[in-house]
This record gives sequence, structure tokens and C-alpha cells, in this order.
Amino acid sequence: MDLDLAISLNKEDLSAAWDVLKELGFIIRQPIRKEEFTDPERLLSLAKEKDEKAFDFTIF
Repeated sequence: MDLDLAISLNKEDLSAAWDVLKELGFIIRQPIRKEEFTDPERLLSLAKEKDEKAFDFTIF
């Protein structure tokens, strides 16, 4: 199953998404910490520098 989420690029929404996904047992596959994931400027930088447009959370 695949689920795509569109999350507003603001710190509060990104933090809430991270917390809910972690609480449900999802693990992020990219090497990124919560502090980076919840920083809109850092995400935009990753999108430009590394063409990172999506993050994968997996549940086992």
C-alpha cells in the first residue's frame, strides 16, 4: 500500500506529521532528524541541492 501526504511547509504541521507517523510506528528511510524535517528552510534547501521532493516513511 502506498499513501501520499501533502503537508504544509510550516514548523507546526511538519512537527505534528512527524510525531503522528512515529507514534503509528513509521520509520523514516532517509537520514534526516526531526529538527531538519520540521525546518521549512532546510526542506527547501534539500529540494534544491539534492532534488529531494519526498520523504519515505515505512512501517514494519
